[in-house]
Amino acid sequence: MKFKILFVILLLCAAILFFYYSISPLKIVGYTVIHDKAIIIEIKNEGKSDIQIENVLVDSHLNHVLIEFGVSYSLQVVNGTGLNKDNNILFEEIGKQKIHPDLTYKKKMEEIRMRNGTPIHYGIRINDENIKEVIVSYRYWGMRFSKKVNFKSGDIGSASDVQKSEPFWGHLV
Repeated sequence: MKFKILFVILLLCAAILFFYYSISPLKIVGYTVIHDKAIIIEIKNEGKSDIQIENVLVDSHLNHVLIEFGVSYSLQVVNGTGLNKDNNILFEEIGKQKIHPDLTYKKKMEEIRMRNGTPIHYGIRINDENIKEVIVSYRYWGMRFSKKVNFKSGDIGSASDVQKSEPFWGHLV
């Protein structure tokens, strides 16, 4: 009987660890350098629950450049130029809003038509173009994760360097 209980507990622990390391809801859709010396990383939540960004490290530093969280309330993605002139895109400090799960195209169109003020697209604007690495730390279902993006010179605009989420503590040891 004790063996069965121990086996069930070990199996449950293994399942929890597998679940923790297999989920990665924060996705990097793409990034671009814009003419006014900034990089914008377009992000989305492919999970089933909200994501709360806790902080963004740029080249292993916290708060050494201006970092803003962008939210689009239209089909305009938070990427490219002219975003400050678009009334449907709002930039604010990191952590003020949660990233809701990505909507289907049909649901996005419905929300825009009804003018509910539902966020459609998200992005992170970093006001510096000489960046080698960005680490986004976030919470999902109460657990901490991080997403790492490496920028290679000459490869801006591609998300091919995006690495899988890692436990949060791996970057702050």
